[in-house]
Amino acid sequence: MIDRGYSLPTTRAWLVRENKWRAARHGLDAHIVVDEEGTTVPLRDAIQEMVEDLMPVAARLGCTEELRRTFEVMERGPSYIRQREVVAAGGTLTDVVDGLVQELRSDQPAPRPAALSAAAT
Repeated sequence: MIDRGYSLPTTRAWLVRENKWRAARHGLDAHIVVDEEGTTVPLRDAIQEMVEDLMPVAARLGCTEELRRTFEVMERGPSYIRQREVVAAGGTLTDVVDGLVQELRSDQPAPRPAALSAAAT
């Protein structure tokens, strides 16, 4: 849109606040409000559509791989889900922090807890 000289649509403050709350409360499982009538869509669908819309721009900027990583986050789950899975599998806070350190060092999501316990035996 910007490339064609169009202005981007503005979003009312109440809608932004509502969607921030929904995302904070429900994470990627949230349903966000997309219009003034209160229509909601799954956040994952909205992200998918937005990433697809942005792909041509990303291609011109040379950052399509970086943008595609959005799909990896949705598929593998964000960090907070992996952290919860570690605890649900019987892990400690130390195990959660170890997983975070591993992710920072490798720049890759840590393995799922089942893979961690299988590797330890």
